[in-house]
Amino acid sequence: MKPLTIIPVLCCLTWLTCHAQQPDYETGRVAKQPSKGAVTKDRNSKMSAALHGIYIHDDVLYFQIGLRNGSHIRFDIDFIRFYIRDRKVAKRTVTQEKEMMPLDIDGLERPLVDGKCGKTVVAALDKFTLANSKQLTIEIYEKDGGRHLYLKVRNRNIENAQPIN
Repeated sequence: MKPLTIIPVLCCLTWLTCHAQQPDYETGRVAKQPSKGAVTKDRNSKMSAALHGIYIHDDVLYFQIGLRNGSHIRFDIDFIRFYIRDRKVAKRTVTQEKEMMPLDIDGLERPLVDGKCGKTVVAALDKFTLANSKQLTIEIYEKDGGRHLYLKVRNRNIENAQPIN
């Protein structure tokens, strides 16, 4: 009789762990925000990336990145990487990089940008600030290609993050 009472408890515990609520991030709402210009941008071989805005909601920073492909060759996104590094590096010095793992990314259901098209990608990261000698670097790499894009974000841009409407 006792094993019968334990089994339902174990089933409930496994159901709770499998169906635990993931926090809802506002990446979908940020993707619909109108762009007001570019905080920073980069171009490489008719491919361009621009950081259109930095938003904050509930201690989460949202980075709205616009990708535009000006060529007819499709841009396959290999990965998007966020890390903090030194702004200026002297010769023969060791550089330290701290990678920031995104909490959520919206817009990478199909990780590609078709020819003559654009795409908006929104990444959610835990809130942070930077020292004046550091910068956040966002890398967007092309799979099996050479069109790599780098966006450099300074602390003053992060401090000017707007609340989500």
